[in-house]
Amino acid sequence: MLIRHVLQYARDYEQAIEWLSQTDIPCDCLLLVCGVNNEQMLVIERTPKKYALRPGVNGRLAVTNDYRIMKAKSEVDETNVIASTSCWRYRRITSLLEREIPMTAEQCFRYLSDEKVIMQITEQQMVFQPATDFLEVRKISI
Repeated sequence: MLIRHVLQYARDYEQAIEWLSQTDIPCDCLLLVCGVNNEQMLVIERTPKKYALRPGVNGRLAVTNDYRIMKAKSEVDETNVIASTSCWRYRRITSLLEREIPMTAEQCFRYLSDEKVIMQITEQQMVFQPATDFLEVRKISI
């Protein structure tokens, strides 16, 4: 309900971040938020009542189920399977991004499908570009 409310009613990127950060939620999650400008990108690391904001660095932003800021502050439980895999997946995707920024959806999907990034439990992948309203979702069968 919160994400739907934000998508429908937030007047801009800043208000979306405020609402997604400060509204109490029922569970932990990571929210990748982007606006229509290239510099508008960040991850909101959430627990039901706390949050941390992780902006992109040098035009890059990666999310692999990794609580990077809150984990450093010992504010999140890292015992689940997905969280326990985030470190090596994050290192791999950031190394790919450091080599070359993908410029097409196909390049993005290639990075997402890298054998050291994708997981056996991956069900779908998504690439989007808000400035052009581009969105593509692909069902994965591993």
